[in-house]
Amino acid sequence: MSSVIRRLLSTRRAKLSIVALLLIGLMALCAPLLPEPSAARSLALGARGLILIGASAAILSIAVGAAAGASAAYTGGLWDGLVTRLVEVLTVFPGIMLVALLRALDPHPSTWTWIASLAMVRVAEVARLTRAEVLRLSGEEFVQAARAMGASPVRILWHHMGPHLAAALAQSAVFTVGALVVIDAAMSLLGLGASPSAFSWGGSIASAVSASRPGSALVPATALVFTVLALSWLADAVREALDPYRVSSTPLRQRPTGSR
Repeated sequence: MSSVIRRLLSTRRAKLSIVALLLIGLMALCAPLLPEPSAARSLALGARGLILIGASAAILSIAVGAAAGASAAYTGGLWDGLVTRLVEVLTVFPGIMLVALLRALDPHPSTWTWIASLAMVRVAEVARLTRAEVLRLSGEEFVQAARAMGASPVRILWHHMGPHLAAALAQSAVFTVGALVVIDAAMSLLGLGASPSAFSWGGSIASAVSASRPGSALVPATALVFTVLALSWLADAVREALDPYRVSSTPLRQRPTGSR
């Protein structure tokens, strides 16, 4: 674990992205302490909404997509065909169009219904990625040896394939948060977010534009851009840190001359 953390913090981009995300979390925690009618409070509440909606939707999409993709690849047959066809159908629609269609089915969604709608955007991609990785790993010798020793499918998927899937899923999770944050902001900007009373940076931008105050939209727009950029940098750092095939660049200590 310590080596993973060292690799994660080995680049300046990773350090900057982690600091930026920690500041966003601190901003969200300080939201109740800020005065009621202020731009700072609206920005902090937008950060809280970003964490709640973006992170929750990402966790849900990773959980559902990984379970569907792994089970489809390992069991095969009818379930594999069904998951594959469903993934193909969902990937036909662009993310924002899929959310708009789900929004049309429920004109007044609750926060958790909105989170589920956003999660649907990335479920298909996560399932496709997980299925491909499990199919690739199924031919590896360590997986075949585990099968020969009578290991259960759950143990093979979790214990033997899990560490190899971690890098791809961790990177996908961070990237998913960024993608869903952008979609949530875009839908809120169009007035199609979770609810009119829900605070979001997209809603703050829409309010500033409708009130003919474009300068007021600069702060939430800048915060949104830097948040997505930080998540993108962090996704790359997580992929490199958790890559099981990554060879450490630290040279081996040479053995002293004359030692036995």
